[in-house]
Amino acid sequence: RGFDMGKSKLVMTLCGDKCKGCPQIFVNDAADTAKQVVITDDFGNTATMSKDQFRVLVQGSKDGKLDI
Repeated sequence: RGFDMGKSKLVMTLCGDKCKGCPQIFVNDAADTAKQVVITDDFGNTATMSKDQFRVLVQGSKDGKLDI
């Protein structure tokens, strides 16, 4: 993974009924502000974003904008 696990705090593990692996969300307060939130997928890929961007993502989910 392209981030420092030693300074990252696991926030949530996202597992569905038929998942082989589980995406995870981490926060690293010591990272650059634009990269403090890291989402990993079950293939080892990562997406980084700021806490503000993550808040927008969470709010969009609460508002039903991410319903698939």
